[in-house]
Amino acid sequence: MNTGYTVDSMDGLVSLVPESDGAIVVVKGYYGKNDGGGGVFWYERESDDTPDGGTVVAGAAPGRFIRSCEPNRLNVRWFGAMGDGEHDDTAAIQSAINALPPAGGVLNFPGGVYCVTKTIEVGDGDAGEKISSRQGIKLVGDGGGFAFSVKASTTIRAAAGIGPVIRLNGRISDCEIAGIHVDCAQRAAVGIYLHSFTGCWFHNVMVHGFTDTGIVVLAGVAPTGNYNIYNRFESVGVFASLDETTCISFDGTYNVFNDTWLTVVTDCRFDTAKTKRSVAAHFKFVDSISFYRCHFNTYDDSSTGAVFDALNNHDFPCGMAFYDCSMVSHKVFEDEKHKIRKQYFYGFGTYDNEQLPSHEKLIGMTDTGEFFNIDPPGIKK
Repeated sequence: MNTGYTVDSMDGLVSLVPESDGAIVVVKGYYGKNDGGGGVFWYERESDDTPDGGTVVAGAAPGRFIRSCEPNRLNVRWFGAMGDGEHDDTAAIQSAINALPPAGGVLNFPGGVYCVTKTIEVGDGDAGEKISSRQGIKLVGDGGGFAFSVKASTTIRAAAGIGPVIRLNGRISDCEIAGIHVDCAQRAAVGIYLHSFTGCWFHNVMVHGFTDTGIVVLAGVAPTGNYNIYNRFESVGVFASLDETTCISFDGTYNVFNDTWLTVVTDCRFDTAKTKRSVAAHFKFVDSISFYRCHFNTYDDSSTGAVFDALNNHDFPCGMAFYDCSMVSHKVFEDEKHKIRKQYFYGFGTYDNEQLPSHEKLIGMTDTGEFFNIDPPGIKK
């Protein structure tokens, strides 16, 4: 029969020397009792597995302590993240991500405020020749709040001047970010940076406080094929709080024809709030993106709801469709050699003084049944 032990913390675990191989150890918490970082471990005297600080632990005894858990379902508290809004949880979060198996899994962020001082890296690809050695990584919190009127259960907050708070490094697929509020705290340039990704899902996420762009959606570099495709954004809110910022940007690498396309965006809000000279959404090398019940809002005349930008990427943006969306204002960037192609609007919102599109390639019908830049069905001029 295996000997059992109980310790209060991980410090107690690493200092323990069990009498027998296979001993069971109950750890009550990472730093102390009931802080969420505890669990059950067994002792393997002959193991030389690489320690990761959360599921494989080396201590005073030879061998390793192995956490009893599913290898593809981990918790950041197991790796020492505190989520108290004060301590730096960067290393703990990164260690937890790195501890997931190559095929991926779920990393849970229990309710709290997790401060980071460096970018959280998801995947290790270079968006080019190198494919990420890890796929299917899912960061799941207890709730992103979505609107300022509702306090988020799980927040990842920038506690230093950094680039992105979270970055997906592709080529990477089947990832997820859900139930998380990304607070750039007017320190981080970007909330979420997504680079060369496929089949990913982002939902119940809020981003604000960025100094440059809330969410960057960027397809990869050479070779051709590093595009963004089959991705979904649902119930995502991005809110600007500084002038001259962009809520969300969609682009690719035009010279190798890696674009962002076949993506669905549903029930999302991109809002420049009262900032000046900001942009809710900027579209460049994109194709066949569908928006359902999304809002591109501004509250200052110097800001823009959506920019359709063909400069340096002729014939794009192309073929985007907006269903029952509200776009307060828009701009089209073109020159003699660079033109956009048609974008389609169905039920374009008009109840909040939205600017009706006048460009000939922005065509559709309003929520009141008025056609713009296209002849009504059955009528030819």
